[in-house]
Amino acid sequence: GNEDPDIFEYAFHSARIIPNGANRQYYSNPRVDALIDKARAEIDQKARKRDYAELQKILAEELPYINLWYFDNVVVSSKRVTNLQLNPSGNYDFLKMAELQTSP
Repeated sequence: GNEDPDIFEYAFHSARIIPNGANRQYYSNPRVDALIDKARAEIDQKARKRDYAELQKILAEELPYINLWYFDNVVVSSKRVTNLQLNPSGNYDFLKMAELQTSP
């Protein structure tokens, strides 16, 4: 998973059409490019959130591609595992911090 919306630049910016990125659908929209550039440079988190919300709205309307699958993550843990903080992005970075108690 990816927690930062900066991934939009790699996947949707016209400068990232393959082989320069992951824009495999050859998507090109000057407004999307401008929003991505603006949001990536923005230091005000509220303004950045607004820019990415507008970007997501455009992408939802234009649908440059449709995901046909998604990862379904399930985590099962023992009470002996402590400091386990799951991440909604679906990555397993939380394993770096988890600890296993050797005695119950």
